Amino acid sequence: MTAEPPQGREPAGGNLEYLNAGAIRALLESEGIRPSKSLGQNFLADANHVRKIAAAAGAAPGVRVVEIGPGLGSLTIGLINAGAEVVAIEKDARFASVLERTARGARVVVADALDSELSSVIEEAVGGDWPAPWRLAANLPYSTGTPIFVKILEEVSEISGGVVMLQREVAERLVARSGDHEYGGVSVVVQYFASARKVGRVPPGVFVPAPRVESVLVGFERREEPPVSADRGRLFELIRAGFSHRRKTFRNSISGLSWAHEALEACTVVGIDPSRRAETMSLEEFGAITGAALEMGVGSPPGGPSGGGR
Repeated sequence: MTAEPPQGREPAGGNLEYLNAGAIRALLESEGIRPSKSLGQNFLADANHVRKIAAAAGAAPGVRVVEIGPGLGSLTIGLINAGAEVVAIEKDARFASVLERTARGARVVVADALDSELSSVIEEAVGGDWPAPWRLAANLPYSTGTPIFVKILEEVSEISGGVVMLQREVAERLVARSGDHEYGGVSVVVQYFASARKVGRVPPGVFVPAPRVESVLVGFERREEPPVSADRGRLFELIRAGFSHRRKTFRNSISGLSWAHEALEACTVVGIDPSRRAETMSLEEFGAITGAALEMGVGSPPGGPSGGGR
């Protein structure tokens, strides 16, 4: 059962007016706000792109969406107009009162998505339990987009999928496969939790102010079960170590790992050449090495799982 909209809010769904470039500039001027480059505050000013992103997120009547980085509400409006129930998490408190006006019906929370316990933030926003599934729509800061996205995959299992907008280089790293130039530890971690792919690009000219980078949309769907069964903590340790020195062989890269000896023995057992580089190794191969090492007596890490490297 979904929670009722807070008193004084309009229910989800409607015909809110989209924000064009003139409206965005007027709002910024009236509120005395100068967009922060460090927070990636570039506001979408094109209704067609807003509608496409809302559709890519899966927004529809009765669908519940968590939006991260709503800013002035450009995308929030599109999500609400599509019929979705929206919890909008915004780090910059200056935008909260603006969102109350531009995106009526959204539940606005001022919180830092990177530093907050997101499940608790959303639970408080909806006034209780928030049963799955939820969707994600996020315009993530280019400087912190990767850790926020990985945090959501690791910690917020209620979110079943959605779309995130990121700098092109970051997006390509998230969806890369073994052998790709952009492939790295975070690519493997994303594969562990979800299937992800590029679903579109957003040119700089549809933002106010226009960023100096190209934005790409990454669509993702959470997996019901990870593709590999190895202990997650040890698996992510191995991934992080393997990608710690990109120009070195896997053998040399993991030399500082406390269970490097077992990992190399495991390579022999499962038929993987440790003279390869991590960039050529798939999630399944990392999982096979980890699983074989665990069978040799390597235990789970005391600190639990943590994300892979870049």
